[in-house]
Amino acid sequence: MDITIKFSGTAGQGIQTIGDVLTNTAASTGIHVLNFRSYGAEIRARGNSDATVRLSNTPVSSFTDDIDVLVSTQRNASIVWASAVKQDSIIIFDNDPKQVFDEKDSFLAKLPPGVTLCGVPLTLFSQEITGASKGKNIAALGALIYVLDIPLESCEAEIARFWKRKGDLFVKNNCAILRKAYEYCQTEYLTESYRKKIKVTGKGFPVLSGNQAVAKGALAAKCSIYAGYPITPATPIFEMLAKELPAQKGKVIQTEDEISAISVVLGASFTGARSMTATSGPGFSLMIEQIGLSSMAEVPCVIVCVQRGGPSTGLPTKTEQSDLNIALYGGHGDTTRIILAPTNVSECYSCAIKAFDYAQRYQMPVILLSDFFLANRRETIHETFKKPKKTDTLVKPKSSTQKSFKRFKNTKNGISPMPIPGTEGFYYTTTGLEHNESGTPVYDPENHLAQTDKRFRKLKTALQEINDAEIIGDPKAKIGIVSWGSTTGAVLEAMSLAQSKGISIKVLKTTVLWPLPENSIKELFSSVEKVLIPEMNYQGQLASLLTFVEADKIIRFNVISGIPLTSIDIMQQIEKVNDVLRKE
Repeated sequence: MDITIKFSGTAGQGIQTIGDVLTNTAASTGIHVLNFRSYGAEIRARGNSDATVRLSNTPVSSFTDDIDVLVSTQRNASIVWASAVKQDSIIIFDNDPKQVFDEKDSFLAKLPPGVTLCGVPLTLFSQEITGASKGKNIAALGALIYVLDIPLESCEAEIARFWKRKGDLFVKNNCAILRKAYEYCQTEYLTESYRKKIKVTGKGFPVLSGNQAVAKGALAAKCSIYAGYPITPATPIFEMLAKELPAQKGKVIQTEDEISAISVVLGASFTGARSMTATSGPGFSLMIEQIGLSSMAEVPCVIVCVQRGGPSTGLPTKTEQSDLNIALYGGHGDTTRIILAPTNVSECYSCAIKAFDYAQRYQMPVILLSDFFLANRRETIHETFKKPKKTDTLVKPKSSTQKSFKRFKNTKNGISPMPIPGTEGFYYTTTGLEHNESGTPVYDPENHLAQTDKRFRKLKTALQEINDAEIIGDPKAKIGIVSWGSTTGAVLEAMSLAQSKGISIKVLKTTVLWPLPENSIKELFSSVEKVLIPEMNYQGQLASLLTFVEADKIIRFNVISGIPLTSIDIMQQIEKVNDVLRKE
């Protein structure tokens, strides 16, 4: 069973809240969940507010275009998503029980065949119990769990947990509204056309967002300093670490801007502390100069960039993958950096840990590219998060080097020993100026070339040591897909859909975007006839990097709608590519 629920209502009606309560309730009963919010950018948002929750008896990693159940706190004529539901779906909405529908009603005219209307007096139930209409979102939730056959008691338990801070009376009233709507539907909607039952196993799963997973990964990696400036959609990382980091004797610092934030991170990292910051595109732009300092001075630095729609202020609460270019090229001169891009919530955790390890080992900035969809979506986690056995990857000098210590020694792998400043016998100079092996500023061409080559040699070493690319799917497939970030979930699901239709696909999956896993990419291209590269940006930023493969094999699919790509989106492109190959 696989059901997608769309919650819709006017901003301020608690639409996101009931999406979260359903998510937690379903996960606690053993249902696999994927939840994503959509809301306006204004602090006091106007217009419509939506949340999408996909429930399944198997793990899910993307959304489809289908709406199986539409839950609206609005009345019939104003239901925003009515025209988007599919055949045989169900619409739960606020309805006066005395109202008789006119077949000429524009609301009915919008609906496809077979749609079942489940009108419930949501406002009335809320007013009867609380004297106000604010609880009609909870009434809508009560109707929904009846339709889905999710135990009422499980939802009441989640309401009690979710709103414990609000006090007993608040919890009691909300549970009463929930039960009243549930029991109303039990009486009024008895036929199977009103049910979309989903199997409850009773064995629960934890639920996390991408931002929460990044924060947990930072804690597991023994991050001790977080410096940041609030910005959508990265702020939840800041908020979670502000609560959790002091417990492991760390510090969280809110700076006056992003320039100060990354400067604090570099200062702390210079002293040996594992440090990080998180931001989005506009804030990342301000960090560019200090990213260059991190590269030149070879100081570890972890930056999480949660991408949103751009440029400028752009679309603060919509998703995009358009910061790859600035993550890779942002900075003057030749600046080294490593770029990681997790593809799901679990990888947000593991990539955060890797970011700290790589920053220390290779002594350069490591950028973790998330995006609004990945950061804010909440999904059930099916594996145990393992804490790293080793949390210190810094290459430290040996005692034998004390008499002639060269902090920036031109080693074979490019990695030089880095002592904690002030360690007796290991004194050196560090500035943003070009320098010799001892750190003394030197400006001659030969030295600049040698040190630049040394810094980039670390990237070659990193490529040999951390390449995690893998090719998944049918080895004999003639269609390949290169995907990155949150679109990968839709790609993998589309691959399964394609296989069910007799179309063979293979997918290159990687969380390391720089240095590019060139050998794996070449392997994929050499084994297929066409390669689809789906990206949520206008320019095809990853596709543009693939200058070392056959350009005529690349088919770009670029979408900047602000909403996540779905498996149906990818499947349609696969079918188009397959048609092209048939004609050839």
